[in-house]
Amino acid sequence: MDLNENQFNEKKINDIYSSVEYQSDFGMAKIIFFTFKDVLIYENKYLLNTTIKELIEDFLSKVPENILFEHLNKGKYFNKNEINFFIKEDIYEKLNVDDKTIADYLVNKIKDTTLMLMEVEKISSSLRDDTIKNYIRKFHIYIKYKSTYKHLSNNMEEYIINNTLFIGKPIINELGYYIYKKNTSQLKVVRIEEDELKINFFSRISAYCNANNYLYIYEGTNVASNTFTSRFIKKSSAFLNNNKFIRINLINEEIKIMSIKFPRRILHSMIFVPEKYIFIIGGKYKKEIKEVLIYKTKEDNYSYEKYPHLLPYELLEPSLIMINNKFLYAFENSKEKFNVVKCNIAEISPFEDIKIKNDIQIGQKFFGVVPKINKNKIVFLGGQYLNMSKDSKLKNYEFNYNTNELKSTDINFENFDFIEKTFIPIEKNNYMQITEFRMDNAYIPKIIIFGDTKQKAKLIEEEEEMKSNGKFYEEGFDSIESKNLKVISNHSIQSFNSNSIVPSSSNNEIFV
Repeated sequence: MDLNENQFNEKKINDIYSSVEYQSDFGMAKIIFFTFKDVLIYENKYLLNTTIKELIEDFLSKVPENILFEHLNKGKYFNKNEINFFIKEDIYEKLNVDDKTIADYLVNKIKDTTLMLMEVEKISSSLRDDTIKNYIRKFHIYIKYKSTYKHLSNNMEEYIINNTLFIGKPIINELGYYIYKKNTSQLKVVRIEEDELKINFFSRISAYCNANNYLYIYEGTNVASNTFTSRFIKKSSAFLNNNKFIRINLINEEIKIMSIKFPRRILHSMIFVPEKYIFIIGGKYKKEIKEVLIYKTKEDNYSYEKYPHLLPYELLEPSLIMINNKFLYAFENSKEKFNVVKCNIAEISPFEDIKIKNDIQIGQKFFGVVPKINKNKIVFLGGQYLNMSKDSKLKNYEFNYNTNELKSTDINFENFDFIEKTFIPIEKNNYMQITEFRMDNAYIPKIIIFGDTKQKAKLIEEEEEMKSNGKFYEEGFDSIESKNLKVISNHSIQSFNSNSIVPSSSNNEIFV
């Protein structure tokens, strides 16, 4: 088929879509309702100008409740008005029950597919008009009971502490990653063969998070013209259309590409919400992104879902934290104002734009976040300062989530770069995160610990005992010499409390 024939066929289809006959009340569509397990529930023919609201009302009035109850299987309580409706292309997308018509969806959602099939199958220009009409007039709708997240832990910090032995971090601009072993405070470097899985170097615009001894990586967009990643990109067309979502098993070091069809974005952030969810929030790609993606951490999951509510505005590299086992907070300070949004995951609530009561200007951005024990506060650690000055007395800030107020802390600011911004609980009242420092054209790993210094001292004693019993080098983990990890006072592991920087006497610890 030459170019002229292609243009001719596309013109024929466009003429059909715009024709009076297509748009008339006499045009019909066959609507078929399925469960997510592809069980047929109901089908009927409707006029093309039927609204989605009228269609759903008719469906609910005609399908017996016991049929819906049987196939949706939601226990003793069941309300058919809490059923959600979806359409499916590459993924399931929620269908808005509004005044859009069936024709609106047929044109917008199926037209591109029809043209693609014509091109792939090289359908000749003799294709009859009624063939096209019959094709586009089948409309599948999928039904699912009201969404709930069934695997939310009642104590998320305790869950992470009890189920986490290894914590990982990709190495910036290399094919490799670090593994931190919690009970021995050891760090291990793992290299990846360059052609093993055709994955890209990890870059600063990618995102990652830890979950149950796995490291999940969501690549930043790998368009060749992107100056951030162009020198690392592999020129394989199979990997140019979308971003890869990668899982690394930190126990056996197995790497698996879970999907190559995640949407393109940069400057996004990820957070693990126990027991099984990863929320992907913020980012940008050509235009603002308000959709929040959710990945469920199970073995056979190669796709994602969308949170049913959009962000109120664009967030670039937001700092994410869970509070009281149900509230997800996102902080962002990349533009003209400091932004705070939150939602109640347990109730699947919309995102609320939080108004700061004491409207102050702060320069800290792209920071890590950690709870302040028993204070109803979230502390911001590291990141960058807008209009960075030479003032050595710069302080970190904190947010009181009971009063919605911001204020400066007495903790000195240090330029720690956190890509995974959520600090991970490793013991009660102690949190950690891995960062890298650029020194002599190389990135050097550091462990940052925030929390209760007395509790940490107890951990240090236990680690010293392990070393004296000959267990320090177990399972291939090597101790990290502090002379190779020089940043402050030549120490490799650093910790925060509310005082000044003071070197610890054991295990290369620094308490801040």
